[in-house]
Amino acid sequence: MGHFSAAHEHFAKARELAAAVGDDRSVAAYTSNMSAMCVELGRLDDAIGYAGEALAAYRRVDPPPVESLANMNMGRALLQKGRRAEALTYLDRARTLGRKAGYRNGEAFGAAWLAMACCLAGMRDQALEHGSGALEIARESGLRDAECEALLALGWTSYRRADQVAAAQRFDAAVDIAVEDHLAAYEALARDGLAHVARRRGQFQRATEQWKQALALYSQEANDATLVRGHLDGLEDRGATCWRCRPFDS
Repeated sequence: MGHFSAAHEHFAKARELAAAVGDDRSVAAYTSNMSAMCVELGRLDDAIGYAGEALAAYRRVDPPPVESLANMNMGRALLQKGRRAEALTYLDRARTLGRKAGYRNGEAFGAAWLAMACCLAGMRDQALEHGSGALEIARESGLRDAECEALLALGWTSYRRADQVAAAQRFDAAVDIAVEDHLAAYEALARDGLAHVARRRGQFQRATEQWKQALALYSQEANDATLVRGHLDGLEDRGATCWRCRPFDS
C-alpha cells in the first residue's frame, strides 16, 4: 500500500479517536489532512468533501492557523477539477489566513498555489506577483518545500508565457533544491516541467529522459504518476498532458 493511502488511514483512525473524546479542533485538523492525502491520490471529489468538513468544523471552534491549510486543500482540488474561479477564492483565503495568523508556511503555500491558479486562469501578471511573493516568504523563512512550490508556479507561468528559458531556469532551481533536501516529490514535479519545456523545444529524447526520471521518483499511486506514464506512452498524445498545462497544450 502506498504511503499516501497509509497516511490517509492513519489520519482517519486519529480522527475517530479525537471525535470519541470530543476534541473538535483535532477532528478538523485530521479531516484537513485526509483532504490533503486525497489530493495527492487524485481523489479530488473526496478531497473537496473532506476539506468542506474541515472548514465547517473550524467554524465551530476557535480557528487555529492551520485553517489556512484546509482552504488550500479545497483550492488545490478545485483547481485540478478545472473549477478555477472557486479555487482562486479558497487559495486567496488560505494565503490571507496564513498572513493574519503569522503562519508563514500557510501564507507561502497559499500564495504559491494562488499563483498557479492565476496562471491557469490566464492572469499571468498576478501569477508572477503571487509566485514571487511566495518565493520571498519561503526563502526568508527557510521553507524549502514552499520554495520549490513557488518555483514550480513561476516555472509554469513562464511556460505559458512562451518564455521557455525562464521556465527551464525555474524548474532547474527547483530540482537543485529538491535534490539537496531529498524532496523527491518536488524533484519529480520539476522534472515533469523540464520535460514539457524540452518537448516544446522539440527535444523529444530529453523530454523522455526527464519523464522517466520523474516517473521513478513519483509515488506509484500518486495521481501525477499516471499522467507521466501517459507521456511516455506517446509524446505526441495531446490528451496525456498534466493538469498544470492542459489548457495551454490542448
